[in-house]
Amino acid sequence: MVLVSYPLTSTGLTSRKLRPAVVVSSDANNRRLPDVTLIPLTSKTQRPLEPTHLLLLQRSPEGRQAGIQLDSVIKAETILTVPKFLIHKTIGHLPPHLMSEVDRCLAIALGLTPTQP
Repeated sequence: MVLVSYPLTSTGLTSRKLRPAVVVSSDANNRRLPDVTLIPLTSKTQRPLEPTHLLLLQRSPEGRQAGIQLDSVIKAETILTVPKFLIHKTIGHLPPHLMSEVDRCLAIALGLTPTQP
C-alpha cells in the first residue's frame, strides 16, 4: 500500500489528490520499470459494493496493517499506471489472503477467468 499523488481525470489530469492505493504490478516490474500499476482506494463506502470492489475497514487487523486512515473500498475496475515519482511513501501492506481477493476482483474487472488455488 502506498500514498500516491493521484491524477484526477475530471481535471484533464492537471490536478492531483493524495490517496492510498494498492500496488498490483509485479515485484519484478517494480524493480526494473519507472512506472507502477495501482488500484486506488475510495473512502465512499456507503455505496453498494460491486464484484470488483473489496471493503477494507480501518479498525480491522488488515486495515491497520494496510495503514489506511479511513474505512475504504479497493476499486479494481480503476487501474492506473503512474510514474514512481508520484508515490509519496509506503503506508503498509495487504496480507496474502486480501491480495488474493484483489486478484479475484481484478480478474472480474478485466474479464479474465480467475484461477483456482
